Amino acid sequence: MNTTRFEGAVECVADLCLELLEQSEDFIEAEQSSLRLVKDILCRALGLALTRFDNDLYTAKSISGTVKGRETRTIISLCGEVTFSRRRYRKAQGSYLPLDEILALAPRARLSPAAIFEVTTLALDLSYQKSANTFERHSGVRISKPSVGEAIVTTANNLKLQNNSDKKSISALMCEADGVWVSLQHTKCRRVQAVQDNVHLPRHAEISLAVDYSGKQKDRWGKTTRIDPYYHVGIGDKISFWESVAQSIDRRYDNTSLQHTLFATDGEACYVAGKDYLPGKVIHLYDRYHLFQIVRRFAGPDISPEIIALLSARRLDGALLHLSGYRDVFRQDKDFKSAKELQKLMKFLVKWEKSILAGLVYSLGTCEGSNAHVIAARCKRLGRSWGMRRLGALCLLLAHTHSGKALPKARRKTRLLLQTEPARKSSALPPIDNDARKYEVDGNHYYHQVRFSDEQIASKVHSWKNEWKYI
Repeated sequence: MNTTRFEGAVECVADLCLELLEQSEDFIEAEQSSLRLVKDILCRALGLALTRFDNDLYTAKSISGTVKGRETRTIISLCGEVTFSRRRYRKAQGSYLPLDEILALAPRARLSPAAIFEVTTLALDLSYQKSANTFERHSGVRISKPSVGEAIVTTANNLKLQNNSDKKSISALMCEADGVWVSLQHTKCRRVQAVQDNVHLPRHAEISLAVDYSGKQKDRWGKTTRIDPYYHVGIGDKISFWESVAQSIDRRYDNTSLQHTLFATDGEACYVAGKDYLPGKVIHLYDRYHLFQIVRRFAGPDISPEIIALLSARRLDGALLHLSGYRDVFRQDKDFKSAKELQKLMKFLVKWEKSILAGLVYSLGTCEGSNAHVIAARCKRLGRSWGMRRLGALCLLLAHTHSGKALPKARRKTRLLLQTEPARKSSALPPIDNDARKYEVDGNHYYHQVRFSDEQIASKVHSWKNEWKYI
């Protein structure tokens, strides 16, 4: 950038700010007015720059096809509304807007790529309404809550799965899995259609969450943290969820070097089934937190401390022996309800014997903390309900960012991608820079504008006169 031109621009803005200071007695008002002024200048400058960029493409003849017309578009950027014009070119089938493709501007999208990125970043922590309000304070343009949701979906669609050429080689992998339930909402049309079709619409959905990592370590504050955690989310089918987890692990790790996989769950069947999809020899761990909860529920407050102490010492046989003794005592005292509860607990300990012993040796957890700060902190709060499409996109981005990765951005395309053949001026249309009439077509003002030549205008007026001369 030319330093002289930059200093000249600074001097011009300084003169304008000085005028605002002289006109206002309150420095707060002068500062706010200066900020609005700079944003207005930037909006107009960006619009002129985009228009000139399109003119450069046309002058350099780097676009294939013939010019069909010029259209105006207004987008919402970080500094406000930016209006610019660009040329539409004909191609073999239909037409296209090269400037929009180069700048990665989606058709009929109101937000610019930078605005979409900013709104999505806000929406990962704030509600839709708070995100819209914060963006309005930043840019001065009001956006709706559905626009925030669509920004999330657009960003999630830009996520690309990449195969790592340098896979990590580790001998043991650790994995935890659990789920969290959130409320759903359905549109009025969907609810009416469900009543007509006699279909039940679910009010809640379970978000499956799994995290794999290569180990744990102590940070400088003494807190235990995971090494290279990677989060996976899924809604609905658990088989598809575990298949995606297996594919992700295969992309990042060398499965030939993996010997063991420590897999921790809370015993729910749909998550225990994940051991069939993980690499290496899978050792299933029953989490001790849920184990002790079950012991307290079935054994009661008087017996559970003794059983928990035996289990903590990895004396499962001793715990079963004590439970059988208490069961017999309850039967002799005709307390068959307590005896039945202890019998259920004994059956549970025998069923999950190997997983319980492994979980008492290796303590990993079952994603309870991850559920809280990855999913529940954003999606599971009082009064919040979701549509399936936006919920899936938001959870995907939450897992992506908590895995230590940055949000994807819509990258600008290089100008060379569009240089397939030299550009030609349209013989049917006059040069774009000449003055001519424009007629708006009913619909979107920014996308549906048609440019007619003088001959076409004359022929249309003649036909209209012939139609109206008898009226």
